[in-house]
Amino acid sequence: MDSIEAHKAYLIDSGKLNDIRKKRIKNEVEAMLNDRVNRYIDKEVIQTQEFDDLVVKMQSREIEPYSVVDDIVGKVLK
Repeated sequence: MDSIEAHKAYLIDSGKLNDIRKKRIKNEVEAMLNDRVNRYIDKEVIQTQEFDDLVVKMQSREIEPYSVVDDIVGKVLK
């Protein structure tokens, strides 16, 4: 048995291979979710006239960016 096979056997026997696979799957799904959410926000929030109007209000200091973000997150996650 060469060192690569021995290492793989160790990973399997110790359960670490399963942990590595689980972490990889979790990271892949998380990346997919982030991508989907970012595309949704770009299309449904940022590329709207309403968002442009909010930017003008933030620029003139009528509203704060944190409150804008809180409102958007509240709408998106409802």
